[in-house]
Amino acid sequence: MRHDRIWSGGKGWTLRHLTWIRAQRFVIAELDRALAEHLTALELRLGQRDHLEAEILAIAQRPRYAADVARLSCLRGIKALTALTLLVEVGDFARFPAASSFMAFTGLVPSEHSSGEARHQGRITKSGNAHLRRVLVEAAWAYRARPGRSAQRLRRFQDQPPELVARALASEQRLHARYWRIVQRGKRTTVAAVAVARELAGVVWGVMQPGLPA
Repeated sequence: MRHDRIWSGGKGWTLRHLTWIRAQRFVIAELDRALAEHLTALELRLGQRDHLEAEILAIAQRPRYAADVARLSCLRGIKALTALTLLVEVGDFARFPAASSFMAFTGLVPSEHSSGEARHQGRITKSGNAHLRRVLVEAAWAYRARPGRSAQRLRRFQDQPPELVARALASEQRLHARYWRIVQRGKRTTVAAVAVARELAGVVWGVMQPGLPA
């Protein structure tokens, strides 16, 4: 940016953006070398990230996790990496007797202040596991988009019980509608995403309860 080399081709740090950065040339040789050093460091980090993700995805396919990862991956916004994170961070979903108790564990429920008969709700409590809360909010952003049926999404439904697929599709419609209702009431998109994340936590709890009706 100091040299008026400003990217205007869309989102930053995409493949197109990196290709554009690699194509930059400067009259001063030292600037070219500095750019090359930064790119080398960046590409090293990206390679490390890809290696770690591959290792984590391999863990997700182990017998201990594979079936539950596949169940959770039926939900929009949740793929193998997020599903494994939920499983590892929660441990045993059976320790939560109801969806509301799991939602409270995530810290995504509003805080409450009561005085006499007055009851006021404030910001979310942010209690419990911060990493769990973060991945649920990240997943919630997927519900901004209109529900769809991509080939990749349909593959996640293969070999899954019909009632689980039905629950996943119903929650997709409901959470998409909830996100936009909140936004249309004038709330910030971040507020809408947190509200959807809270409900998504309840859906996750339900998906992990075998035998519950859809």
